[in-house]
Amino acid sequence: ALLQGEVERVNAELAQYEKIERFAVLERDFEFGNGEVTYTHKIRRRQVEESFRELIEGLYQDSAASPD
Repeated sequence: ALLQGEVERVNAELAQYEKIERFAVLERDFEFGNGEVTYTHKIRRRQVEESFRELIEGLYQDSAASPD
């Protein structure tokens, strides 16, 4: 609820195309051991997409199911 409130507060100041429509809170941080970040803490996007594929697809399925 706290994060949803903050997203709504920020969205109030943004143009329609800039607004956050959906978000997810991950159960864990990105991990070096899983290859999701480099030793300099840069995110490896492809590995993160692979690790969280189901969650990401779920966000887009919800988007396609309910037209705004």
